[in-house]
Amino acid sequence: MYSSLVRTVLMLRSWCFRRELREEAGVTAETWRPLGAYAITLNSIARVHLFLAEGLTLGPQQLMPSEADFKVMWWPMDDAIQAAAQGRFLLQGGPLALLLAQQVNGPLLT
Repeated sequence: MYSSLVRTVLMLRSWCFRRELREEAGVTAETWRPLGAYAITLNSIARVHLFLAEGLTLGPQQLMPSEADFKVMWWPMDDAIQAAAQGRFLLQGGPLALLLAQQVNGPLLT
């Protein structure tokens, strides 16, 4: 019973992050590598779950009215790393995801 519950939770999480990438960025991926779950702040139980999505296919965004100002930006990896070093990421998970993806996959190439 416990293992089927764990499988169900993992399937739901998988569905959620796949849906979020498709809706907010218009992107689907062939493969996903989990990079971990990290506390958003020191005293918070909320976690940010990070993944490396590979084999990307681009499509239209499917935004909700409250997300109408969401913009997708594609950067060469060197520019993304420089933006992280300069504190230009709006979400704290971005720089961490870059670092973790580089460790999982070796140096990230543009």
